[in-house]
Amino acid sequence: MGDKSSRKYPDCTPTCFNFLRKIIPLILKNKNTDRLPLEIESNILQRIPAEPLLGLQSVCKRWRDEINNPYFIKSHTGKFNANSMSLILFGYGELQCNLYSLNYHNSTLEFKKLAGHDSNVVGGCCNGLVCFRKFVDHRSTVRFSLHNPITGTIMNNIPHLVVPNYQNYHEELVVFGYDCINDDYKIFYSVQHNNNDDNNNEDNDNNRDTTWLYSLKRNSWKSIKPLPRGYSCGISNNMSSYWLIRKPDYTYHGVSGFDFESEEYHDVIPMPDDDDQGGYILYKLVDLRGCLHLVKYTLECTMDVWVLKKNRSWVKLIHRLSLKQALESDELVPNRFLGSISVIVYCPPLPYAYSEDGSEILIGLGQYIMAFVRYDLRTGELKPVVMSGEPPHDWVRVKNALRGMPWTGSLVSISNSSS
Repeated sequence: MGDKSSRKYPDCTPTCFNFLRKIIPLILKNKNTDRLPLEIESNILQRIPAEPLLGLQSVCKRWRDEINNPYFIKSHTGKFNANSMSLILFGYGELQCNLYSLNYHNSTLEFKKLAGHDSNVVGGCCNGLVCFRKFVDHRSTVRFSLHNPITGTIMNNIPHLVVPNYQNYHEELVVFGYDCINDDYKIFYSVQHNNNDDNNNEDNDNNRDTTWLYSLKRNSWKSIKPLPRGYSCGISNNMSSYWLIRKPDYTYHGVSGFDFESEEYHDVIPMPDDDDQGGYILYKLVDLRGCLHLVKYTLECTMDVWVLKKNRSWVKLIHRLSLKQALESDELVPNRFLGSISVIVYCPPLPYAYSEDGSEILIGLGQYIMAFVRYDLRTGELKPVVMSGEPPHDWVRVKNALRGMPWTGSLVSISNSSS
């Protein structure tokens, strides 16, 4: 039972098997039977991460059928999303996008290489699936694909999009999300052209900004109302896509979004009250454990973080955290992992995961990640992170090319039918 799966998943499978060996005899003795009720078996399996769970399908037909049950997969994915402690890193190579997973356990980051993909840009993650975007035909056509790094399944038959007036292409927004009401995965894609004359933009179809929505169930795109100008930093959160809105003077107006179920735009959520608005300020959005986080970064290397509550109000989580200590301390971050401060300023640090008890946040130094530190929400202290597993063999050389986003592995299947 354990040999085949243990060889395939050496890191976490022994822990799972040890748990099963201890708990199952106790339950069987208590129930005076030689077989557990299916609901108890299912409850135990629900607590095992996706990767070793995939190997447990070979134990018996009963487990295989339960693990492949769509209701089991949906429940399992929801449980691990709500308590996610992992992220995915992606580095762009010449021929493919290399993927790595990082599991955050206490003070340790467990590094693991995943299967790569031939697309060069990650468009987003949702329920363990990764959306890739790639330009073809000299950027006139956009190709999307979906990939589950745990199961290795890939969907490449998404219809291509032809971008009008691609030579004048200026900015794009890609958000990949899930409509749980209709059990449908969707891609929100918007292209902004480099045209400052709004009147001309209305009169010329080729220069008009365009927005599309893809439905996995229908396996088709449809054109929808374009985004207002000035958007940036799109992410997926709880059946919606969100992005920041900038004013013409490049100050931030608020957070807007698009509901994947109703396929309508949200009202603008105002930026949080903040007295410190001087100097260079950069905002980013992050989704952690189903909650929208707003991150503010300044030239002084300070970071503030707010969390959006259900009543659409902001609650401050981190206040003016100085990251200069992390940039200058050999104890927190070895010098070999650091680039210049200017690189970190323009690619700001971001939170990527909570600890299991929610008392700490894992912070990546630089949007192009150079290193990680832990921030203790109770004491306000920055702490070092220990790396385990096998980082990329050329980590020191390519570290400035690695980007990341919160991600939780799952067994979600990719198909045009209901999952």
